[in-house]
This record gives sequence, C-alpha cells and structure tokens, in this order.
Amino acid sequence: MIENFDIESYKRVGEIRFGSSRLEVRNLFPDYTEFKKNEAEENTIDAYENFHVYYDEENFCEAIEFFGNAKLTFNNKELLGNNYRDVKSEFLGIDTNLDFDDCGFTSYKYGIGVYVSNADDEDAIVEGVIVFRNGYYD
Repeated sequence: MIENFDIESYKRVGEIRFGSSRLEVRNLFPDYTEFKKNEAEENTIDAYENFHVYYDEENFCEAIEFFGNAKLTFNNKELLGNNYRDVKSEFLGIDTNLDFDDCGFTSYKYGIGVYVSNADDEDAIVEGVIVFRNGYYD
C-alpha cells in the first residue's frame, strides 16, 4: 500500500511535520538509510523508498523530496507522474511569482519545488517534488 502524502504548505506533508525531530520521523517511518548527498554536506539525509528527508543542523525536518511511486497531492491534485504543462498551469493559477529554471519551478508562496529533467519539454513528466519549511532557501 502506497501512503498518500498530502501537502499542507509550510506545515506538514502527510504525517511528517516540518520541525519534527529526526527521531520522530524515524518513528513514523522506521525503514530508512542515512547518507550524505556529497562530502561537503554538514548533515545527513534520511532516505526512504520514495522520499528523502532533509534536516537542519539541529536535526529537525526542514524539507522532504519526493520521487518514484510516492503519491503526493496538493490541492487534491497529484503532482508526481503528471504532465509538467498541467502542473505548471495549476500553479500559475494560484501563484504568479513562480521561480522558473531549466529543471522546473519553485513556488515560495506554497513551499513547493517541481522537478523535470527538461522544463523546455512541456510534455515532460514531473519526476520529483521538494516540499520545504519557511526559510529553507534563505
């Protein structure tokens, strides 16, 4: 059974609340692997089957990155696996200040970043989504 992760901007994703301790997250999801994305990183990340949890220097949850078969919804719409054009259009309808780059966009209004391998291809499929706490990119 795949759990549904519903986004409540700047508060929680599914059962994971921003500001939860590493131990609290691990108690919710005990099957994880701890790793560093690169050696320059100061802190480790917890990897789960379809998401990674990022922690601040005090080991409190600050961002969650979803991919694979995760069922991730925002405003009752699934994000992962959907057409980039449609997801972008939905967000433009609620946030006119999206920050675009060559791999998707970030909505600071809602604390969500959408990743595709090539944002110039509007038929691309959304491959990843990061949901973050207020101040994560400051």
